[in-house]
Amino acid sequence: MTARSSIWFYAVIVLALAGAVVLGASLLNSQSAVAQSALPNNAVLNGYAWSSNIGWIKLSSDTSDSSSFGVSIKDGVLDGYGWSPNVGWIQFGSGLLGPSGAGVSGGARFVNNALVGWARFCTVFASGCSGALRPNEQNGGWDGWLLLGGGSLPGGGVKLGADNKLSGYAWGGENLGWVDFSGVTIGEGFIANCSVSPTTIPVAGEATWTATATGGSGSYTAAWTLTGGTPGTGTGMSVKATYATAGTYTGRATITDGATSKTATCQANLTVGEGGDHVLDITIVGSGQVKDSNSGDILCASEGADESTETMCTITGFSDGEEVDLLAVPSAEVQFIDWDGDCTGTDIACSLTMNADKSVTATFEESQKFDISIKYEPGKGDMLVNYQTQNLDEPHLSSPAIVTITRRARVDSNWTGPITLTMPLTVLTNKAPDQPAPVVTGDCEDGINNGPISVSLSGQSVEQKVCVYFATDGEPEVGLLSPYAGTYGLKLTASAPSSSSATGNAILRYLDRRESEN
Repeated sequence: MTARSSIWFYAVIVLALAGAVVLGASLLNSQSAVAQSALPNNAVLNGYAWSSNIGWIKLSSDTSDSSSFGVSIKDGVLDGYGWSPNVGWIQFGSGLLGPSGAGVSGGARFVNNALVGWARFCTVFASGCSGALRPNEQNGGWDGWLLLGGGSLPGGGVKLGADNKLSGYAWGGENLGWVDFSGVTIGEGFIANCSVSPTTIPVAGEATWTATATGGSGSYTAAWTLTGGTPGTGTGMSVKATYATAGTYTGRATITDGATSKTATCQANLTVGEGGDHVLDITIVGSGQVKDSNSGDILCASEGADESTETMCTITGFSDGEEVDLLAVPSAEVQFIDWDGDCTGTDIACSLTMNADKSVTATFEESQKFDISIKYEPGKGDMLVNYQTQNLDEPHLSSPAIVTITRRARVDSNWTGPITLTMPLTVLTNKAPDQPAPVVTGDCEDGINNGPISVSLSGQSVEQKVCVYFATDGEPEVGLLSPYAGTYGLKLTASAPSSSSATGNAILRYLDRRESEN
């Protein structure tokens, strides 16, 4: 069993601004015209960007980092990752299209030595750097987007100036504010990445070191120096070594681009232990997985299980003091509720130090606990007001919509709701604004009880009638035509605690008295 320090998942830092960070147009536009450098075909970003809200953003790794990262530029397009010690990774890539309706689309790229497009901070995602976002209460309304240039961004965004230096500001919205890129330079080269698998091995175990490169010609060679390994050196993009003594060791590769002879270096760290005897017990309640967030390995899974089903897994072989980073991954249409045991809280990520046997419980529940369907009384076909049977200006009711509420199969049978039914009637109220407004009621006998409609599930399903109560025909005096006459589409919403809402469409048909007689 192996683990490594988590670099992908972080507790979301909700960025609260005491006031909006405002750089006046005079500041952003005060950059004097400078001579521009020619952008290399194969280049990398170096240095740091700065945000007054989250601090430094490092755009290329060095020997102080436990893993390699960086941002390459090939044919003007940026690709790769930068790192913020406060909010984690920021991703650059051509597939980042930007938020919908922003007026600027596409990943970051240079157009006439000016950056255009978007980058995105990964911490807003529930897992990795794509897919579903964390709940809004964790992200604090932040979507992670950073606009580097284009559109009407004050000052024109980030630009390449003399001596291959960047200047200008990117905009991260009200949460993040402005990001200053004046501490970033561009140099010819490519990004080197090193990794080792597994990241923790027992004494006398074997590890595989792998080097990759992005942004160069695509023809690379690598030379390795492996501290503590046998052999201690190697060539090739992938090498193997064994380790006879416990400790922490470094693999460092120098990668050469065969087309340009440019070089780049990277390194990764390996932990060699004496062989662990600590145990991690994982219990899953409901349908989901618990993964090692570093390796991506599934440690325990319970796909398609009911909410009341418990699945237990035991993982052995953890060395004393070994770090393990867990990630709770819900199944489709399921939500993660919380951790219990040695992990606690509602964040999907949890880190443990295996200095003893540990146990955790991850609980998952259905995001939507019930479904609804709508039908009508036989022969009606919709919610009907047949006004020819009513006295003018007298209270009257529509025929009912019959709402069937059914608990989903995997939901715990002890869950009963309550479920609240609502159906806005604005379209009717607007027809006769000076008259008593029609109301939705669950009392389809006389409409007297027209408060909130609340339903509890006593079994697997329940039916509830929903009608529309009219105090008058909508006319202040006896008229020839009720303003309510017509056919209306109404939206019924069923909501309940700890569940997503369900919606259905209902039809109301109001036959005017004169209309019916003709």
